[in-house]
Amino acid sequence: MRPARRALRLTVVALAGLLLSACATEHGAPAPEPACATPGGWLDPATRLAVGEEDVLGRASATGVVLLGEVHDDPEHHAWQLRVASALHARGRPLVIGVEMLPRSAQPALDRWVAGASSEAEFLQAVRWTETWGHDPELYLPLFRFARDRRIPMLALNVDRGLIAKVHYLVKVEE
Repeated sequence: MRPARRALRLTVVALAGLLLSACATEHGAPAPEPACATPGGWLDPATRLAVGEEDVLGRASATGVVLLGEVHDDPEHHAWQLRVASALHARGRPLVIGVEMLPRSAQPALDRWVAGASSEAEFLQAVRWTETWGHDPELYLPLFRFARDRRIPMLALNVDRGLIAKVHYLVKVEE
């Protein structure tokens, strides 16, 4: 069994939801307080009060899953995700990085990437980046390089676009 799939207590950094982070409106502008922290700041989701980064990293290190959201085209959000993943890794917790932009069918290519068996160009072509995600890969590659350099397993968390299209079709038919 590969290390990424063992039943270990791992910290999973998934680029999907939003747990503790600064957040933004649809167009990237900060939402009014107290809904969001200032850029680079943290809010406790229960109290909506500011929390220090060391406190957040301590909490995150003690949990099994950390969800980090982003506005897809905001470079600051991607830098923040890398900073958090790096800080958690530096604390010695085993990590697995889950990425919602890639479908499960891309897992073999993702495994080859982490193993160092493909170049960036080969990886992007193998996962069909342009068709499956489309956002500028340079926003995401620093985190992918971080995982590869440290051999941190990565998991493709999404479903294939074909399934999404079928679900959308079924929903429209039901309406």
